[in-house]
Amino acid sequence: MEHRDFLDTEFKPDGIKTIRDPKIIEYFEDENFSVILNVLREKPMTVKELTQRYNDYVTERATKQRLPQERILEKLRTNKTMYRYIKELTKVKLIAPAGQRMVIGKTATEVLYDRTARIFYTSQESLDWWVGENGKRTTAASGGLISLTLNTSAPKGDCLAKIMQKIVSENEQAMFKIFDDNQEEVTKLIYTLEGRETDRALYAMNILLAIINSEKYKKELEECLGI
Repeated sequence: MEHRDFLDTEFKPDGIKTIRDPKIIEYFEDENFSVILNVLREKPMTVKELTQRYNDYVTERATKQRLPQERILEKLRTNKTMYRYIKELTKVKLIAPAGQRMVIGKTATEVLYDRTARIFYTSQESLDWWVGENGKRTTAASGGLISLTLNTSAPKGDCLAKIMQKIVSENEQAMFKIFDDNQEEVTKLIYTLEGRETDRALYAMNILLAIINSEKYKKELEECLGI
């Protein structure tokens, strides 16, 4: 049906919003809510539109994972369930009403919802993850791959896991400080980017911070890698 969208001129998502509250971070780790937040990066949507886009997204991802049809059907959501998810995300201020959709020929309107920030910067994982079993296996594999490049023996013990924990911790603290202390400037920069460019900008920032601070880890890293 033909429609027109009217966005609230007073609503403008922040460029970036830093989130430290573990209870709020849980929404980004829950598939139901994380998919909604992800698809809303495309544009503001109504409940019906969000339901359709959500179901398309999870179906495409589940198909790529070669899940059986019954498992795919279990992941699909109704408009009623989507409204409940939206209500909860609105309550914790991760999304908000952003305007109205008017269907031509009808008097009723539908609410458009949008994210409250272009980027939500959260502590994505516990720093202890790196020195846990999963982190140790991951860094052991990384160390093995690097040893092939350097033509050296693979690192022994958990030294690389401990170094990664330090790097991730210091990078995270540095990025939180930059975003918190320079919100206006950061927002202006974020609004110069399009789509997934924002993700790549943060990814590049993480790499550059690690390079800038590389002297802190150089000796320890050389001893760990045997170079």
